[in-house]
Amino acid sequence: MRVLMVGPFPRDMASPTGGVESATVNLVAGLAALGGVDLEIVGNPGSGGPAESVDLPVGRVRYVPCAGGWAGWRRDLHGPFLRAARREADVVHVQGYASIAARLPGSLLTVHGIAERDTLLTRRGPGRVPRAAVAYALEGLPRRKARRVIAISAQVARRLPRAERVWQIPNAIDPVFFTGVEPAPPADPTSFLVLGRMTPLKDVAGVIRAFRAVAAATGSAHLVIAGSGMDGEYAAYCRRLAEKIGLRRSVTFLGQQSVKDTAQLLREVGTLVLFSRQENAPMVVAEALASGRGVVATKVGGVPEMLRGLPGCHLVAPRDGDALASRLLRRCAGDDPHAAVARRRGAHRYRPDAVARATRAAYAELAGGGPAEHDATAASGGRGTDE
Repeated sequence: MRVLMVGPFPRDMASPTGGVESATVNLVAGLAALGGVDLEIVGNPGSGGPAESVDLPVGRVRYVPCAGGWAGWRRDLHGPFLRAARREADVVHVQGYASIAARLPGSLLTVHGIAERDTLLTRRGPGRVPRAAVAYALEGLPRRKARRVIAISAQVARRLPRAERVWQIPNAIDPVFFTGVEPAPPADPTSFLVLGRMTPLKDVAGVIRAFRAVAAATGSAHLVIAGSGMDGEYAAYCRRLAEKIGLRRSVTFLGQQSVKDTAQLLREVGTLVLFSRQENAPMVVAEALASGRGVVATKVGGVPEMLRGLPGCHLVAPRDGDALASRLLRRCAGDDPHAAVARRRGAHRYRPDAVARATRAAYAELAGGGPAEHDATAASGGRGTDE
């Protein structure tokens, strides 16, 4: 079966930037290992570097750099990138670019989020609403035309009422998170990790404020904050805040981590903390579960369905610092020995091989015109429902 994958794709598969790139890399690797798919990729590596074709172990990658912003979108995404994507294949699978999928009849679109809603929740200032309107025009309206869609969560699936066929298949995470954790290595229950972009949307400052009560109550609790954007204004504000409220020795700031370094961090801490004001289906939550770690996160987007029924995983309301502090203090008491095993078992649906099998079943259904057997651990047919 010939499959053309279209979307963001890094020049170095070992160093993807952002969730969609990471998810695409992990899926491509899973499909290549599974077999039965002749894969070609039309990838947007961003605006840097030349346009070129490269033969990789996963298949041929044709890089078509695209500039950012409105001008880049009009010139590149709907110019050379779209022309490159019009290749003969049994299935054309578009990662995230609804505007491209709308111009490739019969294509399969993976929806990673609702762009216009994300823009409203992440932007500030007078340009917030106009930017959301542009996002709706560029992605929202084309997404409504999509008829064959993969939704990464039930929360995303519910926002696709016009699609004729919806497969609910989560994003795959790197297999490194499943190695070296049987049994889960011992971790300090008073050690916590925040992992992600340093932006107000993630409310890292809110975590720091809540952590003051945890550090005072325990005397030894430690918070590690790692991710991209450490040289930005918000990161600088968070550093000043930690020092101002007396947490200079209790909070450590790290830069962006490689996949292997992220896996190592998750093996060392007791709990992942995610205090975001908005999320879709954050891969870092799946990575923490695969590592056997507990999670305290906000009840937003697809996070509740990821954590439902798993021990040592708790939800709090966004901006509720008191509730966050209370949950973190409870986590300091330690874990049931069997909890890590249950969390790892709950993460099996994010394995690249499981996601690849479910995706290949969707391809077979599209190419053959009829239903195919789905892998129940990674996909649910029809309109997604909460598990």
